[in-house]
Amino acid sequence: MGWPKCMCPGCCRIYHVTEPSEGEREAYTVGPSGQREAYTTEASGQQVVYTTDHNDQREVPKEEKPMSRLIVFLGSTRDGRNGTRVATHLVNLLKERKHAVTVFDPLKMPFELLRQPLHFMPDQSAAPQWLRDANAEIAAADGFVVVTPEYNCSLPPALVNMLDHFPPASFRHRPVGIACYSLGELTATRSVS
Repeated sequence: MGWPKCMCPGCCRIYHVTEPSEGEREAYTVGPSGQREAYTTEASGQQVVYTTDHNDQREVPKEEKPMSRLIVFLGSTRDGRNGTRVATHLVNLLKERKHAVTVFDPLKMPFELLRQPLHFMPDQSAAPQWLRDANAEIAAADGFVVVTPEYNCSLPPALVNMLDHFPPASFRHRPVGIACYSLGELTATRSVS
């Protein structure tokens, strides 16, 4: 009986359906989903991958590539904001899991009050270069994490202003995680509902 195929999209890039030999079984590695990912052969020291095709053996490169490119959107601009602590903790967790992480912080990026979003500009090349670069980074990302407090039972204006600068198509069809925080009893659930 072989190891089960992982059904999650993207977290495990290596699928096992066959058992390695006794010596190889001792050296397997475990992926982020808890599945056994790869193992090192004793003879060559190379990592070998078994897929649904029992004859398909591919080498896994030794250097680890990021599993996915994620953008963390920080939603608050208040003095003494707790969002920085929450975002730093999440970024560290994501980096431990080999994700490439970029933080979009409205305090550190020159977002002005939105007058015209990028996708409504007749000539997008007239937009500031940093805005076009940020849009390209969003379009290339594999997923997003939004770190947001609750302001008056809603999302903070700085977060909405930042996200509204970019076309909806840049975000489309990618997973989003939301980390909300508040000192109140409902822990910011109203801001994300």
